[in-house]
Amino acid sequence: MYNLASDTTLPCLVGGDFNVIVDEEEKYGGLPVTLNEVKDFRHCNHTCNITDLGYKGSIFTWWNGRALDECVFKRLDRCLGNFKFQQLFPGREVSHLIKLGSDHSPPLVVKDNWKTDVVANSFITFNVKLKKVLSQWSKTTYGDFFHTITNLEEVIKTHEALFEADPSHANREKLQKVQAEMTRALHIEEEYWKQKSGMTWFQDCDKNSKFFHAHVKGRRKMLQLKRIQNYQGQWLETEHEIIEEAVRFYQA
Repeated sequence: MYNLASDTTLPCLVGGDFNVIVDEEEKYGGLPVTLNEVKDFRHCNHTCNITDLGYKGSIFTWWNGRALDECVFKRLDRCLGNFKFQQLFPGREVSHLIKLGSDHSPPLVVKDNWKTDVVANSFITFNVKLKKVLSQWSKTTYGDFFHTITNLEEVIKTHEALFEADPSHANREKLQKVQAEMTRALHIEEEYWKQKSGMTWFQDCDKNSKFFHAHVKGRRKMLQLKRIQNYQGQWLETEHEIIEEAVRFYQA
């Protein structure tokens, strides 16, 4: 971090598990916080001219997995940025995601995308409507698991907050129950992407949605129409001809 800060004049974002806190408010349970625990990291941030970007969600991003008197929570994961980064992305937001399959809450940096109107020709409009029909079929077949996952994330956040406020065995069991539901929902999502990508050799427990998205896009690219044949048997190759023939065919 020292080298990065001294060599770059560009916007800089640093995030992850730093395995250290900056003050006593970022720890619950365990031994009292001492100055030695926090001074080096504070000095590093000051020297590198980077500041904490803040967060939404629970302050604690790590849990030692125990309950009652043995329970310890800390904020070990964070995102830091220099002044130029904060100027470039004033609308950025850091969210502490739920702990699932790990004792850490991963931080997610989000920035609102630009919104633009899309002007489409008739063929593209038809394509959009077709996608909506297929999307509705997918929801009927698989269930709206994307919505389920979103809801479960909020439920888990609530149970995490309850457990942080009262780390009892009962609250831990409730948290683990909704975490198990999330695991099942993610498994359904995994199966969805496996089928959509047409990959039968995919290994279990090797989930990577970004890879699946890329693979599906690659298949779509290979399936793009370069030319079509009209009712007279003539080959049409220009975009304008293909659009007109597609519209004529579905109007017939």
